[in-house]
Amino acid sequence: MSLSFKFIPLTFLNDNYEIKKQIRNTIILKYFFERNSEIVHLEDLITGTQYGYNASALVHGRNKFLRISDITDGKVNWETVPYCNCTDEETYLLFPNDILIARTGGTTGKSFLISEPPALSIYAGYLIRIRANERTNPNFLNLFLNSYVYWSQIVSLNEDNFRPSVNANKLKKLILPKCDETAQNDAVKIANGELINGYNNLYQLIDETLLKYDKLIKIQIEKRNQLELQKALKQSILSEAMQGKLTVKWREENSKAETATKLLEQIKKEKQRLIKEKILKREKKLPPILTKVIPYELPENWTWCRLGEITNYGSSKKAEPQNINDETWVLDLEDIEKESSNIINEVTFKNRKSNSTKSVFKKGDVLYSKLRPYLDKVVVANKEGVCTTEILPLTMFCDVNPFFFMYALKRKDFLDYVATKVGGMKMPRLGTDEGRNAFFPLPPLNEQKVIVEKLEILFKNCDILKNEINISEQYAQNLTQAVLKEAFKIKDSSDSLFEDVNYSLYVAMIHKQIENRLKINYGEVATQKTVFNINAFTDQKIPYNFINSNHGTFSPQLKEDLVKNEYLTKDRKGNREVFVIQPSKEKEVLNALTNAQNREFIKAVNSVLDIYEMSFINKETDKIELLNTVAKLIIDTKSTDLEIIYNDMQKWQIKQNGFKTKAEKFSKTDTKKMISLIENLELVEKLKKFA
Repeated sequence: MSLSFKFIPLTFLNDNYEIKKQIRNTIILKYFFERNSEIVHLEDLITGTQYGYNASALVHGRNKFLRISDITDGKVNWETVPYCNCTDEETYLLFPNDILIARTGGTTGKSFLISEPPALSIYAGYLIRIRANERTNPNFLNLFLNSYVYWSQIVSLNEDNFRPSVNANKLKKLILPKCDETAQNDAVKIANGELINGYNNLYQLIDETLLKYDKLIKIQIEKRNQLELQKALKQSILSEAMQGKLTVKWREENSKAETATKLLEQIKKEKQRLIKEKILKREKKLPPILTKVIPYELPENWTWCRLGEITNYGSSKKAEPQNINDETWVLDLEDIEKESSNIINEVTFKNRKSNSTKSVFKKGDVLYSKLRPYLDKVVVANKEGVCTTEILPLTMFCDVNPFFFMYALKRKDFLDYVATKVGGMKMPRLGTDEGRNAFFPLPPLNEQKVIVEKLEILFKNCDILKNEINISEQYAQNLTQAVLKEAFKIKDSSDSLFEDVNYSLYVAMIHKQIENRLKINYGEVATQKTVFNINAFTDQKIPYNFINSNHGTFSPQLKEDLVKNEYLTKDRKGNREVFVIQPSKEKEVLNALTNAQNREFIKAVNSVLDIYEMSFINKETDKIELLNTVAKLIIDTKSTDLEIIYNDMQKWQIKQNGFKTKAEKFSKTDTKKMISLIENLELVEKLKKFA
């Protein structure tokens, strides 16, 4: 038997008690799969299936009409269930111990055991009813339907479907362990927390697994709390910057610097000149700012002003589609990452044809999203282009620093102001007048530059902290998956080497084949990359979970396993620490390499080593890292566009010999070559489908 069940996060299942119930039920079913060594299909345990009744819901009627939406958190409030007038009650009436299963939509597969339905209740068309046969305990069916044994099968049925669904025939073919009535009753009692003699090992596994799960969930919650604290820290730093608290010493040392009041006068004069020359449109006069309504006090050489006083807010040049060049950058809202001010996708007009009017922006403009402004999408344009009219290109005057301006639009008092001014329920926007009237803390020009420099340093440290927290949380999530995978794993004496999870031997085989083929030994970095590359480039899999880390993809579990690997030992080759085969294990590894059972795996290893021997890579660890990095980004972005890949490399933070990002370490030219190499090997589609 080779059955595999996974822990699957369900969007509609967030209650930790319910998740633990699903874990408990899965372990119980796993126990009976192992004990009985036989399977049955759901159709063997039920009298049949019946789709629901199609009708419109009524306020009054003869029959209570239960719909998917009436089932919330495993309960039904029959008082709020609507009515209908059913013309075929014999077919659709609900009875105690009937089970309903959602067959479409976001809750596909969700089930509900009927206990005490009101008289004459029926159910709606998007539900399927099943009934236990005379040999089956309906609560055993309910146990199965609330387990990852069930959900693994439901999810696998919908892997390639945009809109998930399940039909009666698919339900009938779901597998369960074959259990007689006594075993079914025992399973239900154990699931309900009753103690039954003869199941000590099962109780122990349940207790140990749930204890580990609780600890790992606690770690994940702690990491999420740390992320919130990191976010609050960043906003606190920004708040201090916008109140001049980061530049107190600078002002003491530059007391004769030109004041912001004078700068504001210069900006107003410049705008008047541009209006007179008809470069800018004449604007509605803005009201003065009263001291009693300002958010906070500013340093003496700063001044409060309004956004409309210092920018062209709401007034930008437009471009019609027929006048836009194919190579022009077209920015849409989806291309801007919320809160971070990162451009996550850069698309030209050739690849994003549009019939709508666009706003024109130039390098240095601040691009501010007026639609759903609470998402905090604001960036500084690094080159010219056009954008959706939902994005406002804001031009500053008299050399106001665009990056200071961007940061000022991210401060809390501005976001709070915006939250009170947006209009529209479905498409909330900040109106032009409201935007122009917003307060803006304006410092002198030179101080703006100093503030930006300080913020960039402090925010960089915040981002490093965030990255470390994310890695820790991902590690905890990976461990959770690993713990539950082991708990759900069905052991059988007929399982192959892979199914017995002897990954240590397979990793040793990789090292021996590298030594035989490439006449070289690799350390941990290249090992991590090679295992990932085998998984990504071939049909063979060593199922470690990988995250983005310093040298590329990284598996915390593989790192642990390398330390414990009985087939490997560390050796020094020059100034490098590498892995070599333990002398006492040399024969076993060589036998595994020549074993016919492992032929496909060795073929997969060789296909990756063929790539390593290509002249551009030439077996170099750094080039293997670049190959691994580009492959992972193709997987993540589903794209081979150089700009998209390299943009993500600029955001991939590392700490290597002074390099802070992947883009700093690897040139754009080499990245382009690596993308071409992967394309020439026809690996792109495989990578895009890799999960």
